[in-house]
Amino acid sequence: VPSTILRGKLEFAISTDGASPALAKRIGKELAETYPEWYGKYVNALGRVRSALREKIADSAKRAEALRHIASQESAAALSEMDEDSIYKKLIEDAMNFSEA
Repeated sequence: VPSTILRGKLEFAISTDGASPALAKRIGKELAETYPEWYGKYVNALGRVRSALREKIADSAKRAEALRHIASQESAAALSEMDEDSIYKKLIEDAMNFSEA
């Protein structure tokens, strides 16, 4: 049975197929520390932004670049204290600014 870590719609499953449950547990702990609980709000907001950008940025290549930009580690770190709606608004603003640059 894999060890599972959930962060909203983000899910990690770690398994060693029984070879080393201790290793799976350690890796799970590392992932949980690297991706804390607030990542759930971030991932949910990213999904909402992705849907909204389909209407706001017609060019699929520009839209993909904007989505990659807002999914970066640098972008995520600044959002940890915000609620999901505030994260969504910030990500939409960042994506639009990036696509217009």
